[in-house]
Amino acid sequence: MVGTPPDAPDPDPDPDPDPDPDPDDADEEDEEHAASPTAPAPARMPPRSARREMAGDGFTLRTVARGPATDNRCTGSVPAMEFAEVVRRRHMTRNFRSTPLDGEVLEGLLTQTLTAPSAGNTQGRDLVVLEGPAQTSRYWETTTDADWRSTSRRFEGLSRAPVVVLAFSDPDAYVERYAEPDKARGDGATVEWVVPYWHVDAAFAVMTLLLGASDRGLGAAFLGNFRGEDALKAELGVPARRAWLGAVLLGEPELPDPPSSSVARPRRTVADSVHRAGW
Repeated sequence: MVGTPPDAPDPDPDPDPDPDPDPDDADEEDEEHAASPTAPAPARMPPRSARREMAGDGFTLRTVARGPATDNRCTGSVPAMEFAEVVRRRHMTRNFRSTPLDGEVLEGLLTQTLTAPSAGNTQGRDLVVLEGPAQTSRYWETTTDADWRSTSRRFEGLSRAPVVVLAFSDPDAYVERYAEPDKARGDGATVEWVVPYWHVDAAFAVMTLLLGASDRGLGAAFLGNFRGEDALKAELGVPARRAWLGAVLLGEPELPDPPSSSVARPRRTVADSVHRAGW
């Protein structure tokens, strides 16, 4: 089962017996918009060359100037409001259309994803991309069971996603990188990885992918790794040294998009979460 650790109580009890592979715990605050009965369906963002800054809140409506698609430098011509809108619109989609993604759109998303920060520029993250039912079914069949697939209220909508991106980290790559001359400790001691940066970097990449999907008006959902890692790696020929972080589903969103039970949880405020000059 994806989403609920084996033998753990169901965190989302309801009349529908659903081990729930969707990202209930990965995404809460933005579902208030997704769950609202009056909230309009997310509209596809305009082409980059014609994108306009949002009016209101002191911003004026004007065309956004962009450089070439290959120019990743910050020129100051992209208004802050555009990024704020991408962040605001991002939420976990639980119902997809089966319409295939345009190849260039997907390639652009993946290229952008690999620009995410990486400790020591190690780049110890890999993506396995599955496209179309024949490929994506290999993910579902190794990480869920037939009973869950037949009873889950969400499986049909989730499984229609035409693309599944599997994020893997490479712990050994970081150990090797931080033994190189420019990173090795002066006393020759081995680096103690208090924080496993291989997972941090893979998570950076996943967040970049989720934001990139939002930027393009696509639906996306992150499903965690709770079961089936060994079977999935064997099915796809993934090297043993790679660690699976989770899956990102991509596709055009469909309605209705069932909200998570987590939407009822109150949002922590800035005052609750930010501790200035100490705790």
